[in-house]
Amino acid sequence: MVRRTAPPRPSGTLPLGPGGAVRLTTEEPVRVPVTVSSLQRRGDDGTVRLTWTCHDNRPVTGWRIYTIRNGVRVDLSELPLAADTRSCEVLAESGDALLLEALLPHGTVSEAGKAQTAGTNVAFTLVEARPNPMHGESAITFALPRSGDVRLRVFDLKGRCVRTLIDGRAEAGGASVTWRGRDDQGRQVADGVYFYRLEHAGKNLTRKVLLVR
Repeated sequence: MVRRTAPPRPSGTLPLGPGGAVRLTTEEPVRVPVTVSSLQRRGDDGTVRLTWTCHDNRPVTGWRIYTIRNGVRVDLSELPLAADTRSCEVLAESGDALLLEALLPHGTVSEAGKAQTAGTNVAFTLVEARPNPMHGESAITFALPRSGDVRLRVFDLKGRCVRTLIDGRAEAGGASVTWRGRDDQGRQVADGVYFYRLEHAGKNLTRKVLLVR
């Protein structure tokens, strides 16, 4: 007996089964927002940790966090967060309104919540790379309290510098740079644990990232 399998459903379509119906209309679709029960800002420096809880039975495929500066949308989450994420650390400027956006199936989105940052100065900060573990590239985000010389380097477990990402002057505030798992000669480095260190004004911060291809 030959078993037939249904062809894959095109992206952006819904299944139609027994009891279902199709309605054709020229009316604009109604976008029902995702219900978030709480959205909290935690942190008193440039690093802000948002936590939220969601009580909604509709599927969410991911999340984004962004703010609006001078009329321009700025994504604070470099990559979409996983659907089961309920907490995220981002860099935000003083007074930013942080907006949580739910990514829904079939390319639709819904603004799910809003939080306001405190009016404090930016602190010397190095945020965990995203994604971590990384499978090809990862964004390293940091913040400087003032403009000046800065150096951001990646080291292996033996303490050898494999990649210099920044070595020069940088402006105060938040910034992000991408490491693509390559050394200073452009060669792919081996899988494993690496440390990235930020140096500025006589201070340094170090975090680690796991590379798994």
